[in-house]
Amino acid sequence: MTGGGLSRAVATALSELRFDYAPSLQTQHLLLFATMTLVTVGLAYWITRTRQTRGAHLFALTLVVLGARLASDVAHGLVGELWPVLEVLVALNPVLELGLLVLFVRFAGRYAGVERVGSDRARRAMGGLVAVAAIAIATNPVHGLVFDAVRQVSSPFTHVVVERGVLGFGLLGVNAVLLLAAAGLLAYAVTTGFRPAWWPAIVLSIAVSVAIVVIALQLRVGGALYQYDYTAIGYAGFFFLTTLALVEHGLRRIEVVAREEILDDIDDAVVLLDTDGTVVTTNAAAEGLFGTLDGAEGFLDRFDELGSEQLDGDRERTAITIDPETTEWDTLRNTTRTAGRGPRHFLVSTEYVTTQTTRVIGHVVRFVETTELERRSRELERKNDQLDQFASTVSHDLRNPLNVATGYLQMATEAVDPDDSGAFDVAAALTYLDKVEVSLDRMATIIDDILALIDNADPVTDTEAVDFDSVVSAAWSTVDTRSATLERSGEGTIEADETRLQRLLENLFRNAVDHVGDEVTIEVGLTGDGFYVADDGPGIPEDEREQIFEHGYTTGDEGTGLGLSIVQQLAEAHGWTVSLDPDADGAKFVVEGCATTRRPAQTTESTEPERRHRPERER
Repeated sequence: MTGGGLSRAVATALSELRFDYAPSLQTQHLLLFATMTLVTVGLAYWITRTRQTRGAHLFALTLVVLGARLASDVAHGLVGELWPVLEVLVALNPVLELGLLVLFVRFAGRYAGVERVGSDRARRAMGGLVAVAAIAIATNPVHGLVFDAVRQVSSPFTHVVVERGVLGFGLLGVNAVLLLAAAGLLAYAVTTGFRPAWWPAIVLSIAVSVAIVVIALQLRVGGALYQYDYTAIGYAGFFFLTTLALVEHGLRRIEVVAREEILDDIDDAVVLLDTDGTVVTTNAAAEGLFGTLDGAEGFLDRFDELGSEQLDGDRERTAITIDPETTEWDTLRNTTRTAGRGPRHFLVSTEYVTTQTTRVIGHVVRFVETTELERRSRELERKNDQLDQFASTVSHDLRNPLNVATGYLQMATEAVDPDDSGAFDVAAALTYLDKVEVSLDRMATIIDDILALIDNADPVTDTEAVDFDSVVSAAWSTVDTRSATLERSGEGTIEADETRLQRLLENLFRNAVDHVGDEVTIEVGLTGDGFYVADDGPGIPEDEREQIFEHGYTTGDEGTGLGLSIVQQLAEAHGWTVSLDPDADGAKFVVEGCATTRRPAQTTESTEPERRHRPERER
């Protein structure tokens, strides 16, 4: 036979060759369940190695339990006639299915941020459910409520037929409830959380449908093989689709998750808007500031300084002020009141959110709170003004008595010059020295007032309920009130720093005595939101009333012009306001904004001929 003839013969033989191999039904089942087992375990391993987000490892453990359930069906097809092993596998399957779904519910609760699902109470309840099911299955030979009948069938290959009892159907119902609950939690998470999207929810609904349909068909028609349990196939289909939905939405790589965590850790309020200005999502700081905003329309229009034009990403940051008393944000108003804060200041900036093709799909609005910075700025400005005032006082108010003292001291020295017998006038020298003493006392008074301004500059942080009448008495006893009379109206307590309140009253008492005279009558009264100090003098001229609290303002030659400045500073340090009552006959200073508690009012008069005095420079 020639070489060509041989080739034609081989080709003819090969063309007539038939591959008649067809896998048996048992082999098909083994291959199906073995493949699904390997895929499930592989997915669990991959998620563990590459995904770092809430519940990723718990989800991987759920897939491992699913793999164990699928492996049980592989073993079912391999053991053949080993009836004891088949019975164990049949009893194990419902426990694995219940444990699988309990783990899945815990994962879904953690992923959705529903803390109650992960609480100790919930874990104990779910663990108890699995334990009760295991006990019921183990004792089934006694009561027969889980499996009504378990029998071996040898055609077309050996497997076990299970007829469920009352508890068997009950377990199946419990599994369905757990499956739906977990799917609902995940749907909530993917549609309302970070990067909300509807397509993962649609995939989840398809996954649930697959599981329910497979289980329903299993119960209704018995599956492809007579009464063979295909429940694991339904669960596997569900979890494969669920994995597909979650991997892109939430089970992402660590760098993506880190961005989310960093966003929530940012102290600044961050709000994500779509192109229409509707709120898509917020970080924790924004929710704590404004409350729940998801789906809110016209968010920026709620601020006086902002609007839709703010969404221009090229705009500079805008400074806004939110007054908690008038804002429509209940959360902001309540938290600010609780913290005892006033208006809050923010710098607002916006940036575009774009796709890789630079198409604008939304806006990020960031609120950077500058309230503390504003407070520090005002405090620094106040201190700078105070330094200017001190410099003015030192350069002007102290220079005058210093020059006077220097001049009289020079004259006293010349009056008792030992080298000039004709210039030894002791009486004149003593007169000059008296003038020096007056100037030095004047300087000491000015220095005391300056030190008082410095000591009382900081805001009052610690207050207590002090007895107002006692503080009035203490202040009255430390001031040289001469022949003045004190009248009191109303008794009670006031929230204050006792030492600073006493200084405030001392300055008002001293102011009345210095400007009205020794016989002045001073009335002190406690009101519902403060107190007042009034005298029966001629009052303050109308054209001078706006200047009385200014630094250095005085109408007397002996005044320092700091007394009422100190009064105002002490009031403001408490958060109070002090003003002059324009309708009073004399000078009536009214302090408001205090927290007071009044007792029944009564009026007492006291003219104290003997009072304790201490030199001005010691106060």
